Amino acid sequence: MGMSIQRVLKQLPYVTSPDLVADSVQYVNMVCELQGASSYLEAMQQWAAAVPQKLGRSTRVRSVPRDSVTRACEKERERERV
Repeated sequence: MGMSIQRVLKQLPYVTSPDLVADSVQYVNMVCELQGASSYLEAMQQWAAAVPQKLGRSTRVRSVPRDSVTRACEKERERERV
């Protein structure tokens, strides 16, 4: 599990690896609601390509603050110790 959280964190904000997305995934925001891995992965791949272009940036966009990433990693390490 520890390795999976690290892989997910490295892909944020667009998790596009099928092996990291469950078939039962649900993604809901103010614009859309996605259900199922295929819908989620398709949307993330499109957003990963389109959003940085629209923002005029050539580098990846990070939507998760550094402290949130650190806290998520620490929580995962604590779970692994138990």
